[in-house]
Amino acid sequence: MRRMIARLAPAAVVCAVACGAQEPAAALERVLAEPLPAARRQAASELAKLSPSLDDWVALLRARRPATASGPGTRREEWPLWDGDAVVATEVWVHVPARDDGNAPLALLLAAHGTGGDGRGMVAMWRGVADAIGAVVIAPSEPGPDEGYRFSTAERTLHLEAIRRAQVLFPIDAERIFATGISRGGHLCWDLALRHPDRFAAIAPMIGSPRLNPAAGQNNLRYLQNVVGLPIRDLQGSQDDPLLVANLRLAFRRLDSLGARDARLIEFPELGHSFDFGAVDWIGFLGDARRDPAPTEVVRCVANTAEGRTSWCEVTAVDPREVKESFQLRVRAEEWERLDEQGQRERMQQEADALTARLAATRTAPGAIRLETRHVRAVRLLLTPAMLDPAGRVAVTWGGRTRRSTPRPSAAVLLDDFVERLDAGFLPVAELALRQ
Repeated sequence: MRRMIARLAPAAVVCAVACGAQEPAAALERVLAEPLPAARRQAASELAKLSPSLDDWVALLRARRPATASGPGTRREEWPLWDGDAVVATEVWVHVPARDDGNAPLALLLAAHGTGGDGRGMVAMWRGVADAIGAVVIAPSEPGPDEGYRFSTAERTLHLEAIRRAQVLFPIDAERIFATGISRGGHLCWDLALRHPDRFAAIAPMIGSPRLNPAAGQNNLRYLQNVVGLPIRDLQGSQDDPLLVANLRLAFRRLDSLGARDARLIEFPELGHSFDFGAVDWIGFLGDARRDPAPTEVVRCVANTAEGRTSWCEVTAVDPREVKESFQLRVRAEEWERLDEQGQRERMQQEADALTARLAATRTAPGAIRLETRHVRAVRLLLTPAMLDPAGRVAVTWGGRTRRSTPRPSAAVLLDDFVERLDAGFLPVAELALRQ
């Protein structure tokens, strides 16, 4: 059973921050520690009204270095994590590497366990690698029924909140956040990266796959374009469940056709639901991987606008007639019967792709952005000073029309983004909302 944690109402948190904090840095930490998203975002708007200038807030966020919450070693902790419905008391196994500088930035590895396991086993598996690359490992144990990956918003939300909580407690380098998982955790690792690719520098799923299961309304292979630039190492026994293996092979064929340069499926022909952890130089793979916090080009495929954000772009509205998160396959019986199993899977994926919105955004020069979209009705752009021209303007070309704006810099935009993502490498100070 999940154990819920009662929280203050958002208004009470706002009052505690706005009325009780004497110093911006201390007030910020109080907001960051709040597990309820609605409360911390409301409190962030109050923080923006405090005395520091926008430039002072930017400097404070860049300089933020929380002291490591505890010394080196492995331990069990209980974290209050939001799962989209409630704040849940969650067992999290944590490993902190030994190091000389207690406040130097650390990498972060989210490790998701398999069915019947827990976070302790994942930490044990990755401890040596983490010590070598200077990474904190966090491994949440499933707080509810441990019955395999449910493909649920709650699972994804809780694990993203675990990442956020680690960033509150430890000096985490947001450009070096990784995800891994075994079996149930491998499915989760793929699902998180496909829907939230900008949060990770690399992923390492094992004996888990993206989902292509139309009968259950589950398809995240439609988001593969989102991870074309993400380094991936996937370990998989060839004798495992045939549908799982088929999904993986389809995923990597498509990634290859899309131009992925560092995505590798490593199969073990003699193994079933198993893998050889030593088949990858993990220290070399993870030690060199870094995320680009503000890439020049962004591609975002999405069917649910609640997951529309990536980097500096967000899809906020789609054409509901053309975009479907769940759907029934539309194909003539005679066409279907002519296809072999691989052909049928490809055909199912073509249908999903056609019902998925796509945004491609390119920064062509300071203050100049080009958008190309399919089935997208509205977007939000988050802008840093470097993304504007010297006069603070931006021109966005979309659908053959160029719109020129002078977005107003705002501490509210800056803090609203930071309290959720804690990304000192990308600090937007303005936003621009556009509709077709």
